[in-house]
Parts: sequence; C-alpha cells; structure tokens
Amino acid sequence: MEKWVIMFFFTAQHFVCWGQDRVEQPPGEMTANEADQVTLTCNYTTKTTNVYLFWYKQLSNKSPTFILNKYPFSEGTTESDFKKRFYAKLDTTSRTVPLMIKNLRVSDSAVYYCALRPTVTETHSTLIQKHTKLLCLCSKLSPPTNHLHLKPSKFTKKRKKRKKSEDTPLL
Repeated sequence: MEKWVIMFFFTAQHFVCWGQDRVEQPPGEMTANEADQVTLTCNYTTKTTNVYLFWYKQLSNKSPTFILNKYPFSEGTTESDFKKRFYAKLDTTSRTVPLMIKNLRVSDSAVYYCALRPTVTETHSTLIQKHTKLLCLCSKLSPPTNHLHLKPSKFTKKRKKRKKSEDTPLL
C-alpha cells in the first residue's frame, strides 16, 4: 500500500510542479569574518500562491542539512541547531526569501541551497526525505552557487621547529 501512495503522490505532484517552479541564487562565493552577519539571496518563481520555501546547508562530502522553511500563512520552522543565528523572511511580493546568518562561525563555511517545496536527496541509491514525511520528487534545488567562506578572527602562531639534535637525548 505504501508504494501505491508514494506513486500516486508523485504522479499528482509531477503535473502540478513540472515547468512552473524555479529558485535562483546569485552565483559566486562569499567571504566573511567570524562574528560578521551575512545575507544569502534566494529569488523564486512559481505560478502558485501557496509557496513552501526551504534553506539547506551542505558541508563538503555530506548530505544537505535542513535549516528552516517558510510559508506565507505561518512562520514555518527552524531546526533547533540554527534557531539562534539563522533567520529568513518570506516576501511574497518581491518573491524572495533571504537567509540571514548572525555571529558567523568558521563552522558556517558551506554551500547553502534554497529550495521550493520539500527536498529529496539521494545517497547510495536510497531516497532519503529531509524533514518532511511526504516524498515529492518535483522539488527544485538551485545549483550550488552560494559558497560561504569564513576567516578565523584569531590566528595561532606557528611554533619554531627545533633541530633534530635538540629533540634527541644524549646518551
């Protein structure tokens, strides 16, 4: 029965989503310092007024991680790890949902994705749904164009190398 429900949902969504929805993120890389604030832009196009927008963070060699989602009829949800420093506001007039990150950390260096509708990721030929219980294969992810690189605010000094003779005890 579960396969029937998933296939039925996919078929229904396929006709609704096909060729109508799109998100765009300005290309390029962004560099910032620790403790700074940055805003990542996401513009969307859709024929529906009932939009569901999502932000994801992807670390190197990892699957995308859900950050937050926004809806026109509610505040949406933000994953607990991101609640204090990540914020987005859905503007249905200008069709944007910018992601603001406050008090940057070096660990925020990643590729950030804006998505319209729930997103499915594929790993080892297994479909994994991120933060939604419905399987919608018609979601649109923008290409990985927003890279955020942070510079540490403090640098440690390199130690002087000791000569081999200083490290070896004399017998």
